[in-house]
Amino acid sequence: MILLNDMNLKLKKGFDIHLAGKAKNELAGEITSEVYSFKPTDFKGITRPKLLVNEGDTVKVGTPVFRDKRNESVQFCAPVSGEVVEIKRGPKRFPLEIRILADKSLQYETFPCYAPSEIARLDAQLLRDSLLNSGIWPKIVERPFGLVPHPEHLPKAVFISAFDSHPLAPDYEFVFQGQERYLQAGIDALSALTKAPVHLSVAAGNPSLFASLQGINLHQVKGPHPAGNVGVQIHHIAPINRGERVWTINPYGLQQIGYFLLEGRYEPVKTIALVGSEVNQPAYYRVREGIPVAKIIQGNLRQHHVRLVSGMCSRAPK
Repeated sequence: MILLNDMNLKLKKGFDIHLAGKAKNELAGEITSEVYSFKPTDFKGITRPKLLVNEGDTVKVGTPVFRDKRNESVQFCAPVSGEVVEIKRGPKRFPLEIRILADKSLQYETFPCYAPSEIARLDAQLLRDSLLNSGIWPKIVERPFGLVPHPEHLPKAVFISAFDSHPLAPDYEFVFQGQERYLQAGIDALSALTKAPVHLSVAAGNPSLFASLQGINLHQVKGPHPAGNVGVQIHHIAPINRGERVWTINPYGLQQIGYFLLEGRYEPVKTIALVGSEVNQPAYYRVREGIPVAKIIQGNLRQHHVRLVSGMCSRAPK
């Protein structure tokens, strides 16, 4: 059951699971790695990646690493600078993983930067080309199929869930504290790019830094999990009909768009929560996309759960 009153949503169905091991709202530090990895398989719908680098090449943060053969304008860029030390391939030489030995001091590709007042007036084609060339375009997800959007597909609306109702989910109010100018720049960019309404949902009953953003349709959502799921919010606010598309982006991607436009560089860094009952010290950490999961949990699991963990986090959590 759902009650819709102005911009407020009240969900009745669902269930909140309370688990041990939640992180305190404190930043414990930054976790780094010598080697970072980028996986085409992390992106749904990318079935024909075309590599743009070879083993031994050097890249900067923001250098294109591969593109989608079915959509050549969409580029996926390196999260660190350094040397491409290994390219792992699967059947039919399908590229599974690009591993980069990171420089001690990162080097960046540079892009044009803009004043906050300029972003909302930017030409839509200029914005589209900037996001495509920088590697930020894949942060956007096109529904109903959850794919990286085709640049020529314009959505009827953009949806952002500014809270996460999953068990042990990170507190976005803490994670994005002090990032308001970048979040606002991201909102302005999406509005200028799509000319579509931007729906942003926050948890009802609590003050939110996201509620102060301009140019949004703000929705106060109350109810148990999965109230924070953007798919649930789409269903109740503006359902997708046949032939329609909507875009979704999480706050991590929104902040990265704003940072890119204001600072002129791609910076795929985010604050994550390492949580759970088997974690010795649940806490928040700053990490760069592509860091091995084993590096994140190293030395912070209870001894009877220590094991070799393989995997990389090259996309922000949904």
